Amino acid sequence: MQNFKYLFTFSLLPCDNTGNTVIGGSTFDNDVSLLMNQKPLIVYVKKGGEFKWSFIINILSYISISAISFKDGSTSTIAFSLESLVSSTDPLNVMLISSSGITAYIFTSTSGIKGYIPSSGLKFESSGNFYLAMHPESTNQFSILKFGSTASNKNTVFYWKWNQMPSYANVVANDDYASIYYFGGILIDNGGNVCTAIVIALFDGSIQQILAISSLLGGWF
Repeated sequence: MQNFKYLFTFSLLPCDNTGNTVIGGSTFDNDVSLLMNQKPLIVYVKKGGEFKWSFIINILSYISISAISFKDGSTSTIAFSLESLVSSTDPLNVMLISSSGITAYIFTSTSGIKGYIPSSGLKFESSGNFYLAMHPESTNQFSILKFGSTASNKNTVFYWKWNQMPSYANVVANDDYASIYYFGGILIDNGGNVCTAIVIALFDGSIQQILAISSLLGGWF
């Protein structure tokens, strides 16, 4: 009997507002599907546990799905970010896929930006734009990013970084009615203190306020 060797790793399980689930992770399966290296894997499961489709992204050197976001107010469109090896030259990419498993678009940073998007670091808002909290590859600076959403404008709309290192942006949330975006993570203040922080930005990337509390000093600045 032939022994099949395969490995699946899943770390993301977001649901839409009707109970459908998208599972994201990676697979290493050189016997069954002839994949020679780790590759991103996404699986769609309907409400009630019915399997609908799975999709392996076998392009460049991407190794996993790092974040998934359903479009706000929609069950038909899903965005996800791809993770690559630090040593690779792969650009930062966000892919758009339909709930039927059809790839729509690939959005690539036009600014040469590379980095890692944490599991809660991708927001696919109702207007169709993408907001990302990210860890840049080489600088470890709290960084936020917006991609344009249309096929004719896939450009980086804004990119902002905190000037102290190491610092990390880990999560993004939004207020649809006010076009305000909240990026949470860890900052280092000018005195070298570690702070839990929320950076509040508008749709154009202008920073409105930074709320941070120092683990050593206490209080907001």
